[in-house]
Amino acid sequence: KGQGAMISFTDQFGEDRSLFRLQHDSRLSRQWRGSLLFAEVSDANYFEDLGDSLAIASITHLERRADLNYQGNGGALLARAQDYQTIDDTIAAVNRPYKRLPQLLYNSPTLQPYWRVDHQLRSEWVQFDREDSVTATRIDIQPTVGRYFGRTWGFFEPKLRLRHTQYELDNQAVGVDNSLSRTLPVSSLDSGLYFEKPFTRGKRGFIHTLEPRLFYLHVPFRDQDDIPLFDTGTNDFTFDQLFRDNRFSGGDRVGDANQLTLALTSRLLDDDSGNELARLAIGQIRYFRDRDVTLGGGPADTTNTSDFVMRLDVSPSSQWRASGEWQWDPDQENSTRTTASLQYRPQPNRGFNLSYRSLPILGLEQADTSFFWPLSKRWRAVGRWNYSLEQSQTLESFAGIEYEQCCWRLSFVRREFVNNVNVIDDTNTAFLVQLEFKGLTRVGSRVDDLLESGILGYQR
Repeated sequence: KGQGAMISFTDQFGEDRSLFRLQHDSRLSRQWRGSLLFAEVSDANYFEDLGDSLAIASITHLERRADLNYQGNGGALLARAQDYQTIDDTIAAVNRPYKRLPQLLYNSPTLQPYWRVDHQLRSEWVQFDREDSVTATRIDIQPTVGRYFGRTWGFFEPKLRLRHTQYELDNQAVGVDNSLSRTLPVSSLDSGLYFEKPFTRGKRGFIHTLEPRLFYLHVPFRDQDDIPLFDTGTNDFTFDQLFRDNRFSGGDRVGDANQLTLALTSRLLDDDSGNELARLAIGQIRYFRDRDVTLGGGPADTTNTSDFVMRLDVSPSSQWRASGEWQWDPDQENSTRTTASLQYRPQPNRGFNLSYRSLPILGLEQADTSFFWPLSKRWRAVGRWNYSLEQSQTLESFAGIEYEQCCWRLSFVRREFVNNVNVIDDTNTAFLVQLEFKGLTRVGSRVDDLLESGILGYQR
């Protein structure tokens, strides 16, 4: 399936400027799929001068990627080549993303050959390349064994993973070995109980549950400061992160841990259908030792507890859904992150969204609303408004209409956005038009990409 090629040439500011973008997806067979993404722009200021959104105007890198995927009884295999064009020339070479030339990822299926013990293998071989930097070949192998014991009243799941990572480095600093390795056992124990209480309201039956959960994680400390950072960062602290076995993303750091997560979930179920009407969950990590593994050799984390994280999901009907997550720092006694959203979906071809997010440490507080709604059988209205409560300023907004026949579709959108959230008076206006001949090609701006990324649940 070809997503098509787009070439844009513009003669402004006394020079020719261009953007080339190609995206193609192929299904080679039931097990094999391929995808290609390529983009290139003529100059560093192209998106700032000619972009049609805040997100596009702030782009610093363009990704080029070729993937070949296999998914079958033998597991999952990904072969990837990945590169970037750095648009902002002021970014130093050592701060640019690494190329993966190539990367091979393989995950075996979960098997139970002996005593019902699950075992699985995750592995990676990748070559990192970047100008004027340390380069490397990395092999990461993670065999895992575990067993799940489940009953109607609870569950119990011990798991052991042995993670071995090997590096062959080039252009390494003087005095640092070119061959580095790290082998760590990662052990965890997950357990929970289910308590249920049926009750009725009128003629309708419900089930109320209380589900305490304990998750213990142990990872010994290994000094990893000599290992360069190729693709690793810190995971966002969310409710799901309470139950993960590494606080870092990527393969260059494995966080040391001796900790216990305590969580409590309460659910409200419809007794007839079994549908979940509401879920409230809260959790916190208790640390039994300092976390010495950090990014860039920073100081150890010495706190004894994590922030509290609370998640709420409410679905009173198939049309309405509300959700939110709240993070509270008990030491500073303040909120560190809040997200909330409300969705209304009366039918697949129409919807309304309202969301809010706050991140005080970054001075971010925003509200967002969007919709897609039919006006008649052929016409549909779309729109979005993204507003900064901190700056009392509209960051991005668009409104448009779509007309669709059996064989073609026409979309028109007017969009306003700021180039830089720190310079709120610098506002741009863009008019986007796209004509699509179904099954053939598209002409004009890629309005469907804008709508799919800007309106949650939007369907063509």
